[in-house]
Amino acid sequence: MAVNQINKDAIRDVCYTARDMKNVRAVSFNFHTPYPDTRELALSKEEKAQCCEVISQMMDEGVPVFNLKSAFPYLINNSFPTPCAQCLVIENGKISVCGRCIDVPGLCDECGYFFVAEYTLLFGGNLRVIFEMFRTYLKYV
Repeated sequence: MAVNQINKDAIRDVCYTARDMKNVRAVSFNFHTPYPDTRELALSKEEKAQCCEVISQMMDEGVPVFNLKSAFPYLINNSFPTPCAQCLVIENGKISVCGRCIDVPGLCDECGYFFVAEYTLLFGGNLRVIFEMFRTYLKYV
């Protein structure tokens, strides 16, 4: 789920739906990355923090969420290294490191992709993220 101004209040419902659906193993969240013409959908730092609090509560309740809590502070503050050299995206025959963000000047500074934060922190040697990744990935993969 890409969380934005339109759906930010639906996080709990999405979590409960994932929990209650037999064939869904987990839900994964991202924040809206404000590509050109979508800036109005972006969340403020405070809204990101509120969303992470709700996601954390859902995780504490045992709802299947495929994200790492230890990366949340980095996501809220956009303080993780970008671009993510470990992430490759193939779109329309073009291979990009870390998706389309790098093609838009300054957009990496507003990246909302949880996996980018998680992977850059993981491969950067963040021990808390490494241990949580093993627990989470072994649970859902």
